[in-house]
Amino acid sequence: MANKRIKQQQCERLRLPVGTQRRLWSESGGYCQSPTCSDFLFAENVDVDFAQMAHIVGASQNGPRGDSALTSEERAHHSNITVLCPKCHIVIDRMPNDYPLAVLRGWKARHQSKLAQAFGTPEFDYRLAARHFVEPLLAQNRAVFQTYGPREDDFDEDRANLWQKHARQTIVPNNQRIIRTLRQNWKLLTSDERDTAELFGLHVEEFDARHVLGDRGRKTAHVTDIYDPRRLNMPIFFQQMETSDEARRKQRNRIHVDVFVPDDQARARIDAGAAAGGRIVYDDQAPDWWTLADPEGNELDIAVSVGREERGRAAQAEAN
Repeated sequence: MANKRIKQQQCERLRLPVGTQRRLWSESGGYCQSPTCSDFLFAENVDVDFAQMAHIVGASQNGPRGDSALTSEERAHHSNITVLCPKCHIVIDRMPNDYPLAVLRGWKARHQSKLAQAFGTPEFDYRLAARHFVEPLLAQNRAVFQTYGPREDDFDEDRANLWQKHARQTIVPNNQRIIRTLRQNWKLLTSDERDTAELFGLHVEEFDARHVLGDRGRKTAHVTDIYDPRRLNMPIFFQQMETSDEARRKQRNRIHVDVFVPDDQARARIDAGAAAGGRIVYDDQAPDWWTLADPEGNELDIAVSVGREERGRAAQAEAN
């Protein structure tokens, strides 16, 4: 039993960093890298993918094709991983002699070559030619967003599933083509356009992480978010109390809730809270937010969801 447990532990899969997963997804284009398969790796109408990260040299010495001097870090490197559907992954691992290292490396190289040919990055001599190439991609993205993108107070599940599907099939690859084109034609961009391109690159990275990897973003210290995986309902986040806030820390079983409302509804919500027995205990940041408390010490922030950025920019401009 002990020997069996040790062997199972040795064969555990290596955990791939998020950056490596992103690169592998980009290399696969969302399709199985087996040349005899090339199946699309997402379900049609649900937020599920079938992709499996298959090691070329095994994840451990005891794994398929694992007899190698490679370190754990080298085994987890993107160059040693190919993206496959579950069927192809099972086949290559159950018959490792039929699928040696050279074959799997060839699969990976050929798949990347096919993508490069299909999505080749052109280099332009003139700004207008570059613009004519990029504009249709942006128009496709805009059409998908306007047709299926998230809308306030629209919680239709079919719409959410279609948004996930078209975001992956259209927006994700289009964004990658746009980024490659901007990089290839960097010399044609003005200084301001290069700054915008850098911001767009950050947006693309976060969009891909959310809609391909299911990564909702890096965790902020002392903040934990709860998301509906279908993105239909509002997120809930919990914040750690400041250690210096001794008065609140002495209270037991008290809660503080932040509620974001449209700008034109804030006053009505405040009046309703006061009518229910609450009182305003903090309004230094009005009209961005107000804090109300009930007689037991529970608190509620009424915060606006529009207008805050505009007021912040105006205040900054006035200060400058």
